[in-house]
Amino acid sequence: MKRSFPLVLVILFVYFSICFYHLSILPGEWYGDISIEHEYVTRILYGNFSFVFDQSAGPAYHFFITPFIALLGGSYLSYKIASILTGGIGIILLFYFGKALLGYLGGAFTAFVGAVSFWYISFCRLGSSPQILTPVLAVGVLYSLLEYRRKQHIIFLILSLSIAFIGLFTYPATFHFPVLVLLYTIGFVWKRYKKTKNVYGIPLVVSGFGVALSYGLFLSVVSQQTDLFTNGYIGAKFISHAQSFGSLLSQWGTNIGKTFFMFWGTGDVTFRVNVPRSSHLDIVSGVLFAVGIGRMIFRRERLFWFIGAPIFFFLLPSTAPGIPPSEVPSMSRNFAVTPFVFLTIAYVLKWIHGKLQRKWIRWGSMVCILGSIVVLNLTKYFVEYPKSLPNGNIPFGKIIASYVNSLPKDIDVKLAGCCWGAWGQPEPKSIYYQLQFQEGRKRIVTDPFLVSCAGIDLKKDTLVVLNPSDMQLETILTDCFPEAEIQHHNVGMISVFTSFFIPRRRMSR
Repeated sequence: MKRSFPLVLVILFVYFSICFYHLSILPGEWYGDISIEHEYVTRILYGNFSFVFDQSAGPAYHFFITPFIALLGGSYLSYKIASILTGGIGIILLFYFGKALLGYLGGAFTAFVGAVSFWYISFCRLGSSPQILTPVLAVGVLYSLLEYRRKQHIIFLILSLSIAFIGLFTYPATFHFPVLVLLYTIGFVWKRYKKTKNVYGIPLVVSGFGVALSYGLFLSVVSQQTDLFTNGYIGAKFISHAQSFGSLLSQWGTNIGKTFFMFWGTGDVTFRVNVPRSSHLDIVSGVLFAVGIGRMIFRRERLFWFIGAPIFFFLLPSTAPGIPPSEVPSMSRNFAVTPFVFLTIAYVLKWIHGKLQRKWIRWGSMVCILGSIVVLNLTKYFVEYPKSLPNGNIPFGKIIASYVNSLPKDIDVKLAGCCWGAWGQPEPKSIYYQLQFQEGRKRIVTDPFLVSCAGIDLKKDTLVVLNPSDMQLETILTDCFPEAEIQHHNVGMISVFTSFFIPRRRMSR
């Protein structure tokens, strides 16, 4: 423990340095998932403790980060920090789980690869719920099972079941976590039976009862949102009722193939979490990962059941045939698999380290391999990734909100449109939720967009935010209010918005 703690601190320093570097700038734009998260957390802070799903986001992560947001405030930066701190817990667990499986050096390799991985840091810096919690839970479940197998204390099995239970209220990709605990418990009991010829039933009873109780409580929540889990946002992605059984099997096979090759070939097309279509692993990590999986399988390593097997298990939900083809593969749905990918890479690094005889060659090789992983992943995140974000990571909503924040708080703000930038930015909520003074301005979100002069209250100073390309409405407003101050706000060659300030008119007595 004394030897491990300083190294954990060093790796955490690397992780936090990467995650906090230019955090307020990249990524820049508040988007829809952050609005969902913010609204859920705000309800909790106001005493509404309803335990429901909002689209695919379960309540677990929202309740988990609420104390952070109560302390830091509900800004986009606060949600990013909460996400980064959650990811930091994952790095710590990665180290100790890796140490338990691969030794001190293996734990260090595992945590370090995770700390510099594009896949991991892109989610940690995104601030979006609830995917960032999935690798933490995945490691927690398997680590507890490993400790149960080693020490045979039932408390570790109960701990694993408890963590798996949280997975039911986190994200659809973690709905099967309790099943994993049950399968591993059956495996432990069977292995013990083959040695002693005695059936030790207590683990099976505890595990079976825990799984039944978990899904019973989960179904009580599902029953309140039946449509969401059948034909709605979640249910529609598990299976398509319009397809025949044969086409479902064919689509499932296609999804499995696309998901398996995402590590080396075509990856997620979503710009929010990936450089669209780029592989989920850099070329060096990809080679190490492939070698690791192959070596564990062909050598029939016992480690495979705690490193390789969970990868296949955690990938399954993302291959469901009802998921739209454009959403396969998915970095989000497969995020729980990342700890075991890092463990596989660390497994090979430790093997290579042990094969090299001379100390300077051994450590020189490690520095070269890990250094190349760092360079490839950080280049992808800080150089390539911003270019793929909407308008090259120019945050329209944040820029508009900053301009409004610079004006007196009693100015009436009206939107004459939205979503004129790339990929639908700015969203009205991204403007409203980043205002320092929101009182009386809820209409930014709720009111129809301004389309004529009739919507202006002449008793107030009014700011109209315009699409910079909407010259027709700008001309109409100019004809009605020739005294208005018009400014075109640009970032470089990109037109962000047009501000149309109309001073209130003094009424004669």
